[in-house]
Amino acid sequence: MKYLPQLKTNKDYPSATEVYRKVLAAQKDQSVVIVTVGFTSNLAALLQSGPDQYSPLSGKELVAKKVKKWVAMAGGFPEGNEFNVNQHAKASMFVFQNWPTPILFSGFEIGAKIMTGHKVATLGTKGTPVQWAYNYCLSTYENKPILNRNSWDHTAVLCAVRNPEDYFYVIGNGTFVCNPDGSNTWNADKNSHHSFLVHKYPYQKIADVLDDLMLYEPK
Repeated sequence: MKYLPQLKTNKDYPSATEVYRKVLAAQKDQSVVIVTVGFTSNLAALLQSGPDQYSPLSGKELVAKKVKKWVAMAGGFPEGNEFNVNQHAKASMFVFQNWPTPILFSGFEIGAKIMTGHKVATLGTKGTPVQWAYNYCLSTYENKPILNRNSWDHTAVLCAVRNPEDYFYVIGNGTFVCNPDGSNTWNADKNSHHSFLVHKYPYQKIADVLDDLMLYEPK
């Protein structure tokens, strides 16, 4: 409740599907980059949605018209069993099999090796949301302080807003195969316009980029 003056629940907000459909319908065609750093449940619901007040298109048609690509922190390469995929395996299977635009994956092995957070926790302006959150997380993680934290989500966001090839090798085009239990493999022989990141630089070089971005405060 530190940054929320009044307690709210899910009932106080529109559904994720409504937000996606409203935002996508208002954008230029092939202009949107979606980035996910968690489960694929909301995207599954979006694909299965029907026409509404925002668009006469189905969810899949709306995505195909408006989305340029999707960047997902998901899976492991060339095979893995990763949390964001296996915790809602049914949704993951559906989305990865039916998504109509290119997908770029930042796999578990990418963020696992890039450690960040100490700089913003100690050098960021005290009391700002990012500084406070990192300071709290790093000082209480699994009941003992840690210096830095894995950067799984950060790498996906970085490659959604900047050219991924400035930071990583990009391997594609192939197919991300999601199994019923949420584990995954990579099929390099079938082109579904899927690709994934591979480390190019020493881990600390990318960590420094991410730490500097987290320290940046808009004027």
